[in-house]
Order: sequence, then C-alpha cells, then structure tokens
Amino acid sequence: LDATGIDKNKMPEILASTDVLGTLTSGAAEALGLSVDVKVVCGGVDNACMAAGAGCVEEGNAYTSLGTSAWIAVSSKRPIVDNEKRPYVFTHLVPGMFVSATAIFSAGNSYRWLRDTLCRNLSGYGEMDELAATSTIGSNKLIFNPSLAGGSNLDKSVNIRGTFAGLDLSHTQSDIIRATLEGITLNLRAAMDVLANYVELNDGMLLVGGGGKSSFWRQLFADIYNKNINESRVGEDAGSLGAAAAAAVGSGLWNDFSPLIKINETINCICPDANHPAEYEYVLDVFKKVAEKQSEIGELLHGASAKY
Repeated sequence: LDATGIDKNKMPEILASTDVLGTLTSGAAEALGLSVDVKVVCGGVDNACMAAGAGCVEEGNAYTSLGTSAWIAVSSKRPIVDNEKRPYVFTHLVPGMFVSATAIFSAGNSYRWLRDTLCRNLSGYGEMDELAATSTIGSNKLIFNPSLAGGSNLDKSVNIRGTFAGLDLSHTQSDIIRATLEGITLNLRAAMDVLANYVELNDGMLLVGGGGKSSFWRQLFADIYNKNINESRVGEDAGSLGAAAAAAVGSGLWNDFSPLIKINETINCICPDANHPAEYEYVLDVFKKVAEKQSEIGELLHGASAKY
C-alpha cells in the first residue's frame, strides 16, 4: 500500500474466514425462509473452500480437482513461492495455513472437444474410455499437450497451444483418445511435481470433480502420479462443504475443521499398477520436452498471426 500510495483506511478490513460478519438482513431472511438471527460468516475463496471440503486441513494434504479446467492444491503452513512456476497462493480456511495450487486451463474441456470433433461416431465418454483402454501406455508413441485454452503458470509461454506430437498414419481413434487422457494427466503430474519440490505430499491423492467418475481415468492418475487415488463421498461438493464448514466453525457449531477428515473418509482407493509408473516416467519426460518446444512454436504462431 505504501508503494502504491493507497490509503489503508480506504481498504476493507482483513478478516479470518471464520469471523462472523453479522446476521441475515430481513430481506435475505424472508427470501431464504430463515431467521434474521442466522449468522453470516466471512468464508473463503473457492480453492480454499474446496481444500477444506476435501479434507485437506493438515500439512501435506493434497487434492486434484478435475473439471473443465483442473488444478492440484496442497495445504501447508508456509505459502509456496516459486518465481518461475508462480503457483497460486490462497489463505486457507484453517487458521495459520495456506493453499498453494498449480493449474491447467484445458482438462475436461479437452476431452469434450475430442468427443465433439473426432468421436461423434461414439455414444459418449464411456465408450471413449473403453477404446482408450485398448491402446498402450504412451498411446503408441503419441503425445497430446492439452493447452487448447492457452498456457497456464506452468508453461513458458501463454501462447502455447495444444498439439498431438508424433501423429502418423498408423494411429487409431483409440490411440488419440488415450493420448488425450494421458496428456491431461501428465500435465497435472508436472503440476504436482512443482508443489512436491516445496511440500512433502501425503501418500494418497484425493480426486474430486466430474472427471473423477471415470474408473479408467482414475487408474491413469494412479499410474502417472504413482500414488493411491482416493475417492470420498464428498466428490463434486467439496467447495460447498468447505464453505459450510467455515460457517460451522464461525458460528460455534464446530470447534475446528477436524470433522472434515472423517467426512472425507476414503470409500474407494485405486492403487498404481506394479509396472506402469516406471513406464510413465519416461513418457512424462517426453511430455515435458514436447511442452517446452510447443511453447516456442506457440510464440512463432502468435507472431505470425499479427502479420496476416
């Protein structure tokens, strides 16, 4: 504030996520059918609410959110500061903790794009998953970079765009589908590695979001992350649960956020295949090198587009 010359008194007060702001207005209470005595609690940003709702309330707890976009977030007592990869950092709902995240912008929307453009002959995601399972690890030497919506903080250039690297006449629809799923997952593994440089991640990784419904994709995550992939009953409702937990703690219904750990008890665990993680380490190395070159190509194409 001193550097920008902004008067501190003109800024809103900084509050904890569990601070009570007041009670419902009469209009809001009437619209919701609630009492005007209901407390309104500060809450938090979506990533912080989702981290809490996913039960990531202790050091090293991490989750992967797999939706239209996707990210990996880890809870820690210190924020992760990396001037090259630039993780997003949020204040956790849990006092004294932070949520640090790395993201990709095209996850589920890459798979949807594939369905709508190259898989119109198939009945949907279920049949696509079945075909992907008939291909091989590495999709018969086909690498997909899922930067269909541009680069994120992981990439060297925001102008990077998606690509199928190594595509030839021998590749089948099955290979292309599997490469798409592998590419998204490999990109998230690269994101996980950034966080793991700073915080020791716990053994299990909770997977939330719509993409986590696919059993084949969950197995890919286990093999590529080389971690147990955990599923809880919370699923896609982690963000809402976290916000509700902030209200519960703030209003005195809960003493702290520890009940979220039990609520997120694992109901299903996918373990890595004994041989697949080692094979995917090589594919990951190739993926990272392709991404680096693709960033350079993205810059060339961006410069060329300004000339025609």
